[in-house]
Formats: sequence, structure tokens, C-alpha cells
Amino acid sequence: MYITYGGAIQRNTQDNTWRINGQDISKSGLNYNIATMSYARMNTKLNDTSVIILKTYPITQTKSLIDYLPTKYPPC
Repeated sequence: MYITYGGAIQRNTQDNTWRINGQDISKSGLNYNIATMSYARMNTKLNDTSVIILKTYPITQTKSLIDYLPTKYPPC
């Protein structure tokens, strides 16, 4: 499993500081919405009581790809 973070980077693992455009998100006063798979959520620091789940979908990543492919590459 490889997890990628689009636009967010962790400066160093010592202080767990995450930054977006150079700004420490823990000091920004903003809330961030993210999308993830349940496996990644349960096996990372997203599995924390401070994380609020807004919505879950009963679909797998594989099914989502299968549904997406015909929209990107329609049949001839």
C-alpha cells in the first residue's frame, strides 16, 4: 500500500507537521476535507477520534475504476 497526499507534505516525521503551500495546517484554523479508502483510514493517523466522517460509500476502489473507464475511454 502506498499512500499519496495531493498538495500536502510532511516536513519531517519528528514533529508531524503537515503543510499546504508552506503553511502548517495545524495552525491555520481551517478544516480540511479528504477522501480516502477505509483501509488507509483504519491504518493511518486518520483513525483518530478527532477525525469526523462526513460520508461513506459502499463501493470498492476496483468497482470505482471499472465504472470510470467507460467515461474516459468510451467504446468505439
